[in-house]
Amino acid sequence: MNNIFKLLAPGLKIKRYLLLSLLGLLLAFGGIILVIGIKYFYNFAVLIKNFLYYISNSFTGIVLGVVCVVLGIFIFCLGMAFLFRSLMRPYMTQNDPKLVEMLFEERVLSRGPKIAAIGGGTGLSTLLRGLKEYSSNITAIVAVSDDGGSSGRLRKDFNISAPGDIRNCILALAKTESLMHDLFQYRFEAGELSGHSFGNLFLVAMAEVSGSFVEGVKQSQNVLAVTGKVLPSSTDVITLNGVMEDDSILKGETTIADSPKKIKKVFIKPRNAHAMAETVSAILDADIVVLGPGSLYTSVLPNLLVPDILEALKKTKAKKLYVVNMMTQPGETDYFTASDHVKAIYAHTKSKILDAVLVNKSKMGKELLEKYAEKGSYPVIQDIDELKALGVEVIAENFTFHTELARHDSKELGYAVIKYIAKSSIKK
Repeated sequence: MNNIFKLLAPGLKIKRYLLLSLLGLLLAFGGIILVIGIKYFYNFAVLIKNFLYYISNSFTGIVLGVVCVVLGIFIFCLGMAFLFRSLMRPYMTQNDPKLVEMLFEERVLSRGPKIAAIGGGTGLSTLLRGLKEYSSNITAIVAVSDDGGSSGRLRKDFNISAPGDIRNCILALAKTESLMHDLFQYRFEAGELSGHSFGNLFLVAMAEVSGSFVEGVKQSQNVLAVTGKVLPSSTDVITLNGVMEDDSILKGETTIADSPKKIKKVFIKPRNAHAMAETVSAILDADIVVLGPGSLYTSVLPNLLVPDILEALKKTKAKKLYVVNMMTQPGETDYFTASDHVKAIYAHTKSKILDAVLVNKSKMGKELLEKYAEKGSYPVIQDIDELKALGVEVIAENFTFHTELARHDSKELGYAVIKYIAKSSIKK
C-alpha cells in the first residue's frame, strides 16, 4: 500500500496525468448523457438535472453531446499516454531496449513451447542461444562432472559441482550487455587466480553466500535476468568414471577424455545421485526434450546416468530429440557414426528413449577439415538408413556455422527444434 502512495509523490508527473484522464472521462460521460437523454439519469446531480433535461431534448444538445464524447475520449487517451510515458521513462532511454524486450518476452516468448535441454560444454550453450529467440519456457539441465581447469580446482577447494558449463549456459540465456558478458568470461592470467574465470568465482561466491551451490546458481540467474532456467543435473558432487576397452577404470572426466584408450562405457559416483524436483518436473512437463550437442561421454551421458533424470525421460510424454555432433572427438568418439552415438545412449540407458535425431548435412571447407584432421577429428558419418533402422526420425539440415571451428549455427539449430515441435503437434 505504501508503494502505491509513493506514486503520488511530487515530481513523478503522475498526479497531473491521472487528473487529466479523469477530466476526460467526466467530459465523455457528460456527453453520453446529452446524446441518449437525461431520463436515464434522474438520480444524477439534482442541481444540473433540469438544465440537462432541457438541452438534451434539442438538436443542439445532441451535437454538443457528441462533441463532448469525442473530446472526452481524446483527453482521456492523451492523459493515459502521458501517464504511460512517465511510468516507462526509466526503460525507454535511447540505447536501452529493455521495455521492448520485456513486452516481447511477456507476450510472445512466455507462450512458447516448454523445452528441456540436456547437455553441457559449448554445445548446449550454442543450442540455448537459438532457442531463447522462440521461447522463455526453457530449462537447461547441465552436466556438473567436469573436473578440469578452473572448474576442477574449485570443485576440489570448495567441494561443489563444476561451475564452468553452468556459467556458459547462464550467459547464453542471459539478457546482458556485452560488457557484462565479457566480465563473466574474463579469465585471470596471473597470481593465485590464474586460470579462473570471473564467472566461475562469482558462482562460487553466490553459493557461499546463499548456503548451497544450487541456490547460488538460482540467485546468479536473477542477477543476470536469464530467459528460462539453468539447473545442475544433480544436487550431488558427481565424479565420472570410465570403463576403457581393456576393462581398466579411469576416474575423472579429464582423465577419461585424455586417455588414448577407447571408452567402453561410463558411470557416475555416487550411482544414486539425486536430481532436483524442479529438474524432474521440467522434463515431465516439457513439450520436447533436447539432448546435445556436446561430448557424448562427458557432457550428454553423465546427465542421463542420474537415476531421477533417466526415470523422468522414460515417463515423459515429450518428444525426445538428440542433436548429433558434427565432428568425432579424439579419444572419445573416434570413428563414430551418427548411429553409433545413438547406440551408445541406448546402451547406457537400457532403453530406446529417442524419438528423433538431428544431423548436419552441410559440407565443410577443405582447410577446416585439414585443420581438424591434424587433431584426429573427422566429420561424423550420417548413416541415415542405420538411424532409421534404430526407430528414430531423422532430421537432416545445414547447420554449419562457417568460422574457424566446426560449430552448429545457433539460429538454424533453434529454428530446426521449433519446427520439429510444430510438426509433432500437427501430427497429434
